[in-house]
Amino acid sequence: MNVPSYRSSILLTRAYRVLRAHVYDCLEEFELNPTEWSLIGTVYESKDGVRLSQVAASLGVKAPLITLLVDNLVKRDILKRISNPVDARAKLLVITPSGKSLVKTVERSLNKALLPLLGGLSEQDMLAYQKVLEAIIKNENA
Repeated sequence: MNVPSYRSSILLTRAYRVLRAHVYDCLEEFELNPTEWSLIGTVYESKDGVRLSQVAASLGVKAPLITLLVDNLVKRDILKRISNPVDARAKLLVITPSGKSLVKTVERSLNKALLPLLGGLSEQDMLAYQKVLEAIIKNENA
């Protein structure tokens, strides 16, 4: 590549700081952090529930952290644990009705908060950005 790595590093660092600040500010209103939000989203997207170990792998974190976060989100009636029909030893995480409502509310709020930062970008640009991030993650262990 002919793109200087330091230039990408500068852009990555600055963009991360700006995005992080906006995301944290928005999620703070809902008493959430980005890891909790990612966890909620992962469970929300799972049709029939998801194992805790799958959530941990998806987010690239250790299972004990997910257990701690899930315990808090269960207390808040955002997620719940249900029996796994395939493996009685394992529980599945599912989103509650109030959790589904929260997802819609937070999604609107985050989109509104990030919209000014994404001015001038098309949906295609955003999909290309996601594709780059996905490739980096995929290629990490290749």
